[in-house]
Order: sequence, then structure tokens, then C-alpha cells
Amino acid sequence: MPNAHAAGGGGEVARTMRDSMDAIRLDFAEANQWVFYGMAIALGLASICSLFHPGTRVTSTRARQDPNDRP
Repeated sequence: MPNAHAAGGGGEVARTMRDSMDAIRLDFAEANQWVFYGMAIALGLASICSLFHPGTRVTSTRARQDPNDRP
């Protein structure tokens, strides 16, 4: 698993990577939190809309006319 390995070496870049990986992971998790909240809200709204959508139910009392009938 690549995330479990720390950057090797004693150079400046390796030290910076080791010091910043926890902050990068936390930043990524906090940013994804808002995405998950937004998706949950969108799913909730879609569920509510689907409850009130008429779907295949007939909502009109007017009789259907045959398209071949001409007045």
C-alpha cells in the first residue's frame, strides 16, 4: 500500500514530504467531507421529488382521445 510508506532518504524533499503528509491527508479528508454532505443533500432532495412525482399515475380526469378521431 503506497500510503503506508514514508519517503526515504535524508534530503530536503524527503523531509518535507514526511512532515507534510499528515496535513495533506487531513486536507483531503476535510474537502471530501463537503462533497459527501452535498451528495447526501442532493440524494435527499431527489428522494423527496420522487415521492411527489406522478409517474405513471393518471392525474387528469379528461378522457383520452384517439388520434385517428377527427372532429
